[in-house]
Amino acid sequence: MTIRVLASVTKANPVDLPPRNVQNKGDRVFVESQLRNAVPQFGQPKGSIVGIDYSTITFLSSTQRLVSVQITLPGGGLRLRGTLEVSDPNALVKIPVISGTRDFAGATGYSV
Repeated sequence: MTIRVLASVTKANPVDLPPRNVQNKGDRVFVESQLRNAVPQFGQPKGSIVGIDYSTITFLSSTQRLVSVQITLPGGGLRLRGTLEVSDPNALVKIPVISGTRDFAGATGYSV
């Protein structure tokens, strides 16, 4: 199954550890996003709001981030977790699915 949604950030709360105003190890950003159908799915037309996600982005170094995501969709949820390299802004980012609930129990794959 392929799920296609578009995320729109609704809240972003940074935690900037000293030294302030410098990206450094341990800094975090907590992000909440609204999810809209990119295609008709979940019995809803394209553009419909179908879920929400909560992400935590933790700075591991100047170029690496740990991303943890909890996604809630009709029928269940998904958890994703992985590291990403930010040194190449054109690189394709894949975050692995680590678990799912209800309709998504046993889910595997990744988010791009």
